[in-house]
Amino acid sequence: MSESPKSLEINDNSFRPNLGSALVLQAGSLAVFFLMLFAPTLPPLYKDWREFDTFSHGLLVPFISVYLAWQRKDILRYACALILMGHAVDRTGVSSWR
Repeated sequence: MSESPKSLEINDNSFRPNLGSALVLQAGSLAVFFLMLFAPTLPPLYKDWREFDTFSHGLLVPFISVYLAWQRKDILRYACALILMGHAVDRTGVSSWR
């Protein structure tokens, strides 16, 4: 009875994040793209979030969004692959019925 089940054993390697250069490059590229795309909109949004109590929860939205996306990263990875494949099919003209 002193033996622990294998499902409860903790492997030291399971807690090490895999931050390879490809992942850092992808995250950095995504952040730069996001900032370039929304740069004109972010300062007025931040001003509204700070000035109006009705919109003050807006300061928490990016953090909550990142947390929720991280919780569903496997599903999102699959969904992103499907979206990219659909976009490729659309751009090649395979989906046109003319």
